[in-house]
Amino acid sequence: MFPQQIEDFIFALNLRSIPSIQPEITIMDFRKCPACQASVLEDDVDDCPFCGASMSGKPKPKTTSPKAPSKASSGTKATTAKDPGQKSSKSATGSAKAKPSSKAAGAAQKKDDDDPFEVDTFAVKKAIKLAPRPTKTRTYEIICPMCETKGYMLPQDAGKDVQCANPECLVPVFKSKRPKVEAPPEEESDNKKTIIIAAAAVVLLGVGFAVFSMLSPKDPVVNNGGSQIPDPNGRTVDCDNCPTVVDCDDCKPEEISLSEIRSESLGKIENAVGGKGSGNQNPFIGKQMTAQAFAVSGQIAEAQKHLKRLREGGVSTGYLQLQPAADIAWAQLKKGDTEAATTTAMNAVAEARKVPLNLRRTLGNVRSSLDAATSITAVLVAVGKQDEAAKFISEQVRDAEGDLGFRGKASALWRAAYDSHTFDIGLEASRPYHLVMPEPLRMSVIETLVAKGQEAKAFAVISTAQSVSGTDACRASWAGRLAEMKPETVIEAVSGKESGVSATGLTRMWAAVASHLKTKNQDQAAQVAFDKAIAAAAKIPEPKPEKFPSMKEIYNSSGKAHLGLSNPAEERSSAMACADIALVSVQFQKMDQAKEYMEKSMAYARATSPSPVKAQEVLDECRNQSSVQSQLQRTLDLSSSQVRGAFIRYRKQCQDLKAAADARFQFQVDLLRGIAKAGLLQETWDYAIARHELTDSMEREPFLDSSLPGLLIVLAELENSQDLKQSIYVAFKDRPEFDAVDSGTGAIRVDFQKGNMRAAADNLRKFYRSKSAHEARDRSDMIALEIIGKIQQERSVKETFDFLTTLSDPVLRQDAFLLFAAHTTQAESAPQLWKILNTQSIRDLSGLEQGAVYLGFVTAIPAQ
Repeated sequence: MFPQQIEDFIFALNLRSIPSIQPEITIMDFRKCPACQASVLEDDVDDCPFCGASMSGKPKPKTTSPKAPSKASSGTKATTAKDPGQKSSKSATGSAKAKPSSKAAGAAQKKDDDDPFEVDTFAVKKAIKLAPRPTKTRTYEIICPMCETKGYMLPQDAGKDVQCANPECLVPVFKSKRPKVEAPPEEESDNKKTIIIAAAAVVLLGVGFAVFSMLSPKDPVVNNGGSQIPDPNGRTVDCDNCPTVVDCDDCKPEEISLSEIRSESLGKIENAVGGKGSGNQNPFIGKQMTAQAFAVSGQIAEAQKHLKRLREGGVSTGYLQLQPAADIAWAQLKKGDTEAATTTAMNAVAEARKVPLNLRRTLGNVRSSLDAATSITAVLVAVGKQDEAAKFISEQVRDAEGDLGFRGKASALWRAAYDSHTFDIGLEASRPYHLVMPEPLRMSVIETLVAKGQEAKAFAVISTAQSVSGTDACRASWAGRLAEMKPETVIEAVSGKESGVSATGLTRMWAAVASHLKTKNQDQAAQVAFDKAIAAAAKIPEPKPEKFPSMKEIYNSSGKAHLGLSNPAEERSSAMACADIALVSVQFQKMDQAKEYMEKSMAYARATSPSPVKAQEVLDECRNQSSVQSQLQRTLDLSSSQVRGAFIRYRKQCQDLKAAADARFQFQVDLLRGIAKAGLLQETWDYAIARHELTDSMEREPFLDSSLPGLLIVLAELENSQDLKQSIYVAFKDRPEFDAVDSGTGAIRVDFQKGNMRAAADNLRKFYRSKSAHEARDRSDMIALEIIGKIQQERSVKETFDFLTTLSDPVLRQDAFLLFAAHTTQAESAPQLWKILNTQSIRDLSGLEQGAVYLGFVTAIPAQ
């Protein structure tokens, strides 16, 4: 078992109370590394597979280090430290000093300048390499914030960039912290003691005189000359006709205002992201962030200046230009300059299209690129370029090779939280129409337009959806976001858009409105909307179960739409509509109604394709090739020469049928996971176990083989529902399988809920070092930001700040600090965070993280 697999397995065991609820299950104790405390499965290893420390706790024997190279050969650089593109003119073993030609060096430099995603290898060369063990001179211990490997350096080098001692560290270069230096106590001489005693006596006399003066009646100080007098807060002001200054027993300096925070953030962001020691290995990211800050503040000329600097980075910065350009265009539209906004948006799209295809596909794996693409697409719609907008959306899907996966949903959640100024990923993830998103980018464009006050143009985008379920989902996103931005008028606005809309579409629209209004505590209006949603749901046609096709029908399904079965679009959308009602019913504390619509949702989902269990049985029959060939020959009246080809075709159609059935089952699991997270735990488990235990293969659904039971155990732990956990475990002969992301993040939630912030921070760092977190990066980020959102709501500003500084992933840190800063402006605690930033604590933040805080302030605080 590889170390990474071991770590994933450990996460699955991380819920501390899981073993305690299994009276008949015994889980063995594993050896623990004395250095990193990680559990180690193997009994015969001498060294920890995670940190390399000795499992016995004894120091490793010293190894003889190779002699340092002689001065004569010191000019030859190691090939591993070369910049990309650099070539040596001599062999690596040659003693002569090898220098690249000026032409090659220029090409290498151009490549570095053009690629904003290139790692700065110069920073690696420049950084001080940490020693894995202390020496006589390297006594100052440093712990890597990414992999937590200990290293040692010269004390006088503290505060400089260092390179992690772990050669496999993902982010090896970081800024070391300076040690806290305490002045040594001085020995006091007799003369010094005498002086101190005399000084103390003088002070006491002065205090006594001051007290006497304060108790004595005195006239108020009046300005007689009109020059300078102190104000009540201790400041000195100039005035010619100042009022009488009165004494103040409880005067405090004025707290910094939000407008001052906004102004000072704009002044600080450029130096933070681009200054010396900022920790920014990619200067283009800093330029992008600075341009965004000035754009959202309405300072168009300044933003354009920084955007121009960003463009100087070459064609590879095309996608980095999208977000600043979108923000500039929105500012231009706000000023009524549609022509300038159109030019800005079209130029940005043109620059993005210049990015090479292979790099565009790489960017398709980065959530922020989709965030920016959605934003600029919304601008294109706002300026009347609908065709260009639709084309640009399709290009994003194409560059992602047709499957955005969870990345599309993650991008939509981020844009909704950012553009609507909720700054809460958890809140946005709880929206009923965000549970399953058929067309996430299109839905995100609609929500961005509504958030920017362009609801009429947003509604027009609905007609461009590619499916029935996509159209209904877009309607829900439009209505829900309108309820968020304009709750007072949303009932009237949505009522005016009911004409020609199906019952499913109406259900989803009104359920979205009800959910948003309920969250805003507008109970009366929410109830009106919910009543309309229930009335519409009653008109949805009953589901029509799909019959399993015969052998002949499977054979003849080749080339037919939907494998010759009924179009599942209507039933799929109806399943989502009923799931919406179930989720909103939980919000209204109507649990019986929630259970009813959960079961209706599953019935519609079953009607979209045949049973996955039956499909697997038919596919398994193909293993007996001779038997199936005989059946095909009789059924299709084939000659002997035609049988083999017919069998190959039939087996291929069986595989396609199984794939469709599996997709339907995963759709069901996704819906049930969302409903369970909303609070319907016991009801979800009761349904899942009942369907799993059916004996009819056409009806049975293998929920115990999915991620659902593991999630329910995690949620039961959070709800302290021991009976539910017990019943789930009893249903398994062996231990249930846990989704690694569910178990890893579940342990963090449990730690936070118990108030153990240190354990929560430790588990979050360990989780982000796991293979599971990297493979499901977007999903992991969204869950982590959900948890951080709860922390910032329930903990103090200082506690939240300290927690964020423990995060190991640099991108997650930037996102978290931006949302945190924006949140404090709404929680009226921004001055507290600002005060922290003006202490030594700011050294715990890299330049980009400081920039993210300033951008969060500027984004959330409206311009005066």
